[in-house]
Amino acid sequence: MTILFMQVSSSPKGCAAHHLKGLPGEVGGVKVYLSSEVPAGVAKTFIEDNRQALTRFVRILLPLERVYDLPQSALHIFYDSAGGLIAFNRSASLFVNFRFYEAWRESTWSLVYLRVLIHFCR
Repeated sequence: MTILFMQVSSSPKGCAAHHLKGLPGEVGGVKVYLSSEVPAGVAKTFIEDNRQALTRFVRILLPLERVYDLPQSALHIFYDSAGGLIAFNRSASLFVNFRFYEAWRESTWSLVYLRVLIHFCR
């Protein structure tokens, strides 16, 4: 399965297509996708290598179901190696970037991150 989504900036040249490739697995009932630029060696062990952090991330995301009356099947995690896409919505589903969670989790990321998620849930 490949999902196409767009990252759009104010510049006409700032629009870049990204592909999420095959489902490497689930954590806590939330599907995890990887960007096509993630090397096959990393993709193969991504879930196991990051299971603890992914589990913490899922515990943060799941309350969004109740707040926004979303089915759990509408929450997804994705990972890319680079870029500025923090989250996006597509077909009534919310995709959040694990890379940003990892980068911000040791700081005051939660307020910024949750604010971004709230924007995408509307």
